[in-house]
Amino acid sequence: MQLASQEDIARIAKIVARATSVEPNEANSALHAAYKRMRRDQVGIRHLLTLPLSELYQEALVKLVMLILESQSDLSPHERRKAFETYITLISNRFSAGEYLDPDSSDEHRHESEARAAADAENHEREREREVKAREKAQRRGDDQRQEDREAAAARQEEQGRSEYARQSDIRPSKPPSNGSYAPIAGALGVLGIVLFAFSASMSDKSPLTPPPMPVARSTEQAAVPPVPVVSPTHAVAALNANLRSAASSKSAVKHMLARGELLTLISTTDTFLEVRTSADVTGFIASELVIPATDLPRLVAQTARSYVDARASENRLQALLTQAKAQDDALLIVMVGLKNRSAKIANYLEPLHAARTFKIDGDLSAATWFSLSARASLSAGNFEDAAWEARAAIEADPTNSEHHVAFGLAKYRSGNDAGVFAVGRILPRLAPATTNAWTLFALAQSMDDDPDAELTKGAFVLAIRLSKNAESTKRYFRELAENARNPLTKELIYAALAEERESPELFASATEFRAAHAPQ
Repeated sequence: MQLASQEDIARIAKIVARATSVEPNEANSALHAAYKRMRRDQVGIRHLLTLPLSELYQEALVKLVMLILESQSDLSPHERRKAFETYITLISNRFSAGEYLDPDSSDEHRHESEARAAADAENHEREREREVKAREKAQRRGDDQRQEDREAAAARQEEQGRSEYARQSDIRPSKPPSNGSYAPIAGALGVLGIVLFAFSASMSDKSPLTPPPMPVARSTEQAAVPPVPVVSPTHAVAALNANLRSAASSKSAVKHMLARGELLTLISTTDTFLEVRTSADVTGFIASELVIPATDLPRLVAQTARSYVDARASENRLQALLTQAKAQDDALLIVMVGLKNRSAKIANYLEPLHAARTFKIDGDLSAATWFSLSARASLSAGNFEDAAWEARAAIEADPTNSEHHVAFGLAKYRSGNDAGVFAVGRILPRLAPATTNAWTLFALAQSMDDDPDAELTKGAFVLAIRLSKNAESTKRYFRELAENARNPLTKELIYAALAEERESPELFASATEFRAAHAPQ
């Protein structure tokens, strides 16, 4: 790759900086102009990252990366997402570590970048030393001048005291004190005058009265300006795209679109939203489930779902989950009997299953959020293999969260992996017995068994409908599952369950109250 000139890189960085504008049209125009110049001058993101941080804007760089990848139509969604994660890693490392990134992989360019970084560091250190010395010199001169002024003022005050005393002596009645001398009183007054003046001078900046004029320092150097405190970002966006809203509500207007990896500074919190400020000084509200602590961003952008799973496999966290879930075996068996027999007391059977949940496994909540949101996006995009790995990584991070298992099960079902569906169907009713998704995947697993229990399977599908907050929406989803089912028996059992639910509206009616009491809100 041809080495781009520093002038071209700096010029493009100035254009990119305009993309931080709160005016959408201006920001968008700046991004497109920067991208056009980058292609003309053969400048890449890595070149821009070699500039000092004072010339870079993280949010603008993230937007630029998104524009570049959107313009490359030859990339598949998977390749585009992986490239995005790579660039976000580079940007995050640049802003968090402050290290210079070489624009090319050659030794020549790497040495040039390292030399430039060393020179900048050395210059910065020299400048800092000069500022410290200048500040100390100015302070010493100021102190000396103030001391001289205090001494001169004290001398004047003493002289005034003596003159006043002399004047008072001339007009005072001639009868002296019993000791026959005014000299001790004059000396005491002179000392008291000096002490009072010195005290008043030291307190002049605290007095509510008008202070005396400040002495002018003889130094011609400017006093150093105190540095402005830097507020570090507190959170980072974990979703691939997130809305920054005008109020703490999912129905409020969207002010700004945030990309994964953007850094945010916390202002305040509500139950489910955070009020934040972006690096471009735009404030708004974001759902708390879409962010992670900023300190966790570097380690997560540097890992893939597979590498995370591999790194934690030796901890046997899934095995620990299955071992702890055995305590629910008897309760689950009773629920299965109730489903098969269409028991009206199904809620009474579900209560012990819910109460027997005693999972104690520490979680990596930031990683769970990061990979879970990735899995959700991959499922929506139809990338089921990626979704399965990302959901698997979320499970490793937090095995007791049922939503991670749901995402894994759906990804496996969509990709035709029956074994994955069976594994999830076995554990989900133990993790979240009051949810629709748990019993839906349980029923799907049962329907794909070599010798399925038809009554148990249909009962589980009906229970899933009864536990739903929106029964009609769940039934529409079941019809879609039936239409797209690869297994003819799965299709048959879903339709049979829908017919039974329609003909018996009171079936498992008590499950609705159980959901209201125990389902996650």
